[in-house]
Amino acid sequence: MDINEKTLDVIKEVGSIGTSHGATAVSSLLQQEVKISLPDVCFLDFNEALQAIGDPEEEILCVLSELSGDFEGMMLFLMRKDLINQIIGPMLGREISNYEELDDLSLSALTEVGNIVISAYINALAGLSQMDIGVSVPAISREMLGAILSVPMTMLGYEMDQIMMVSGTFIIEGTVLDSSFIMVPDAKSLVKLTNQLVSSYE
Repeated sequence: MDINEKTLDVIKEVGSIGTSHGATAVSSLLQQEVKISLPDVCFLDFNEALQAIGDPEEEILCVLSELSGDFEGMMLFLMRKDLINQIIGPMLGREISNYEELDDLSLSALTEVGNIVISAYINALAGLSQMDIGVSVPAISREMLGAILSVPMTMLGYEMDQIMMVSGTFIIEGTVLDSSFIMVPDAKSLVKLTNQLVSSYE
């Protein structure tokens, strides 16, 4: 489906509200100043998303939650080592140089932060679209970037029509860090979401 500029503007506004709430919650958890920049939102097909996401062979940490109810799909929150260290440093007093150094306690802390950010975004989306959207208990996985986009197809068992990418920057105590969400809805859910969001602003 084609996503027009008006729909993108509404989704960006939702993203701004969601990321603001997420930043406040993460700031409280880390006891540090946390900001998340106004997110950039785009809708891409599978091949476009592969190109936009970066080096397909780059290893990355991914927190993922399934979405259910009025909107079915999956939300993924991607974290690279610089963001990981800015999270586990203040929480656990440690840093890593490679992903193999992440222990269960570190993974639990990162899952919690991912859950906070995903839930804040989805809650804003659900509230403004007046949709009932359930968020599953999050899982955490270390994957190659190129494999990330195959996870929703494998876990949810459907073909993706379009992928919504939300790119922004975390700013933790003045340090700027890249972060990305990937939302993979089924086709019917995406149509319903965009219609609901646009109608709620008319």
